[in-house]
Amino acid sequence: MLATFLQMFVLGGVALLAMLFIGSADDEGTAAVEHTGLAGTAAAFLSIRSLLAALTAAGGAGALLLGVLRLPAPVAIGGAIVAGWAGARAWRALLRRFRVFDRDHSASPDLLLGREGVLTVGISSASAPGVVQLTLGGVSQEYTAIPERDGIFREGERVVVVRIESSSAVIVRHSPYPEPLSSP
Repeated sequence: MLATFLQMFVLGGVALLAMLFIGSADDEGTAAVEHTGLAGTAAAFLSIRSLLAALTAAGGAGALLLGVLRLPAPVAIGGAIVAGWAGARAWRALLRRFRVFDRDHSASPDLLLGREGVLTVGISSASAPGVVQLTLGGVSQEYTAIPERDGIFREGERVVVVRIESSSAVIVRHSPYPEPLSSP
């Protein structure tokens, strides 16, 4: 059983670090972050990274309780369950802090105007804005994307920022720049 806990800890931790450095897609923002109680616990487990954080915490706690402190297996399993729950909740709280930091430290309008970005959420009409992802100084930031004129903008389409609507919303139009060459 100690080997299982150690494997959980190592595999979960390595996978979580790899996902963080590679920057793979995840569904981190899909669940509401304001839930408490059972709904908050369920929301904490709704992403791959949260599950990996729970797996890492559970494996580490189980290995510590069983291998280092030499407690009985049922105690180690219970501790691993509690640590897994706490790990997922702590991961969600950490992400919430990063999102608040990103919102509070948005870019200067001078840096956004004329900047090309990619729509991560398409725009079907002016009443249903999308989301544009812009890279500023190597940091990716997302803004609400409102079309300059009526039209359909598909997810993955390149757009250019033409005006700033607010600190979190920009007016966009189709990109006039040629498609970048992709390397084989």
